[in-house]
Amino acid sequence: MAGSMLTYSTLMSANEGTETQAMKIVARRQQEKLRGCLMLPLAFVYFVLFCTSIMLHEDISDVYMIESQLRGQMDDIFGEVEDMDSLWDAIQGPFSEMLFKQTDMYGRALSKNTTSNKWGDWGRVLRYNQIQGALRFQQTRNVSSTYGKAFQCNSEISCFLCRSNRGFQPAYLNQRGSSGFVVDCGNWTSSRRLEPEEGIEQAHLGRELSQLQPSMLTSLPDEKTDERDVFRFYLYPSESASRTAERLQYFRNRVWLDKDSEVLQIRLYLLNAELGQPNMEQVTLKFFMSTGGSIYYQRDFQAVFFEVFPNMSSMVADGLFFCVLVFTGALQMVVLWRAARERKLVQHFMDIRSILEFVVIIVGIYFCYQFYAVFQTKERTTDIVNEIRAKGWDVTDDDQSVIERMFEIGEVAAEDILSLRLLAANYTLILTFRFFANFRAQPQLAIITKTLGALIVEIIHFIVVFIPAFLIYVTSATLLFGRKIEDVCTFEGSLGYIFRMAQEGEFDWESMQEENYWSSAIWVWSFVVFVNMLLINLLIAIILDTYKDSDLMMQPPSTPTTLALS
Repeated sequence: MAGSMLTYSTLMSANEGTETQAMKIVARRQQEKLRGCLMLPLAFVYFVLFCTSIMLHEDISDVYMIESQLRGQMDDIFGEVEDMDSLWDAIQGPFSEMLFKQTDMYGRALSKNTTSNKWGDWGRVLRYNQIQGALRFQQTRNVSSTYGKAFQCNSEISCFLCRSNRGFQPAYLNQRGSSGFVVDCGNWTSSRRLEPEEGIEQAHLGRELSQLQPSMLTSLPDEKTDERDVFRFYLYPSESASRTAERLQYFRNRVWLDKDSEVLQIRLYLLNAELGQPNMEQVTLKFFMSTGGSIYYQRDFQAVFFEVFPNMSSMVADGLFFCVLVFTGALQMVVLWRAARERKLVQHFMDIRSILEFVVIIVGIYFCYQFYAVFQTKERTTDIVNEIRAKGWDVTDDDQSVIERMFEIGEVAAEDILSLRLLAANYTLILTFRFFANFRAQPQLAIITKTLGALIVEIIHFIVVFIPAFLIYVTSATLLFGRKIEDVCTFEGSLGYIFRMAQEGEFDWESMQEENYWSSAIWVWSFVVFVNMLLINLLIAIILDTYKDSDLMMQPPSTPTTLALS
């Protein structure tokens, strides 16, 4: 096949008279067809090897079983929370009971086995997971200064926390020691709960909690990351449940969360070495305190796998994928050199197939680089987890520097792996477009690519009409229904809600009519008629009409000259 392509290239470069023009046309068509026939199976093999390589690195089914259980548990715990007091009740009650399980169903203490391969049943979460290091509570406030009120301590834990002012001063001061802020830890009775300043109680007790919609993020306080702006404390799975409860009660009594709190983050790492590949699950709960008095919570789970190559099949698939990537790059360099030699570089890059091939190669090389970066991150994560686990069940407040280093490395590892996962998902879309571009080699499949190419101009014209009408309904929906429906209370949320209405034709009429019946009815009727019935069906008609024209163009005319050249 490669020899045939070289022969056709030689014929096309011939400089004889006009009698060779017909032969050049035939040679050009045959060269394009052979190129397509070569690239189509190569694109298919490349796609299969890439998907196989990715799937062998991800233990998706086991991760789903872990994360689905955690999502269900978190929603059950925080789903009924209505204000700040009930949030503290949920944290001190079912949340702590789930994470710090230290007795069995008969009330007997679970074992702490610190051998090299078993850690006992102490602190098991959902049977197969254990917290690594500590559980971190971190908040950002609109005032980045040390705070805290007088408190009478009556135990080792409460006196240590009170005198060091842990959690009530910026995080960077926890490592330095005293900040010069003197706390009175002996002027208040131990049974008396600290009364907030006037107005504070009404501010935080009136907040209601609901699950966060992504569109609401732009309307809520931003989470800060600077050590001077965050306030944090830790809970340790190695401590007894009574000491953990005492820590939580101390922070609740001293009103750690008050009217100046903006974002509360609870983060922990669960190690699972018994289901499939050993992995560490990063669990993050965020509570956003809006100025309107509501609390929104968001849950996020990210799996960090420790084994870069879980088995030999993974290494083989990675090796084959890399070889095909190198072969594809070398082949495109040869084609590029030939185009440069024939002074057809501009024509070469005007071909969508050439552009897609170079995009595939460049993104493939970047993906390999990202994979190597994830490999380095996993090595650092493994080292810090081993350092934490070497301490056994003796992790205390004295180890906060090591624990915080684990949180920093774990966060970087989770972000890198998430970026690689998103890159892989989007890369498959690029490979799909590559398939369509190489369909030209087969006449029946070429109808699809011809239709898509011809649709570009038609779609642009349609968008010029559709976008203004769509944005008008988005804006009017926010103004008309934003006070009643959470999905359209922001412009970003209204974009998604109205697009779903345009595609599915479903809407919450019961909530819409509460604002103004006739205004809502006119809005809904006009949207259904103009967008759902006219514009969407017009788009379908454009696609069908373009496909019909492309099909007719692909039919060869029955003339002797054309038959001779086909």
